Amino acid sequence: GGPLFCAPALGAARRALAVWSAWAAAKAPGSGRPPHDSAAVRETLAVTSAHIDAAGLLLERAARRADCDPVTPALVTGNQRDAAVAVGLLADSVDRLFRTAGSPLRAGSGELTRLWRDVHTVASHGVLRLEPVAAAYASTALGTGTDAAAARASTASRSA
Repeated sequence: GGPLFCAPALGAARRALAVWSAWAAAKAPGSGRPPHDSAAVRETLAVTSAHIDAAGLLLERAARRADCDPVTPALVTGNQRDAAVAVGLLADSVDRLFRTAGSPLRAGSGELTRLWRDVHTVASHGVLRLEPVAAAYASTALGTGTDAAAARASTASRSA
């Protein structure tokens, strides 16, 4: 489900960071200095690269659990949570890159614009919407869901 949907968004966010980084590192003609050398650019690089890495780690862990662990409601809702949070980090990251990019990078047909759209298209998919994912996760984690209620009822009837 969710982790699989996120893979293209992770790739697009990584490419967006590479495109943006090339823009940020480009030397100004004659000066030898990057014209985009500012605190905002440095902070954007630090935050977005960390968020993209964090999203990748969340998705890697979700994939490993899906491949290796027994399927339980906690695993399913945990992986859904991780996918929704990961895609949120990716969307926030490309938003930050887009905001700090120069106008040539934000051109309607430019690569950064296409990558921004790609990430947001994935992030808008229903399976990755945080509200229902958070509700399912909370229900399982806090023991308030129907599966948890059924397990409690089954345990109570066996002990009676």
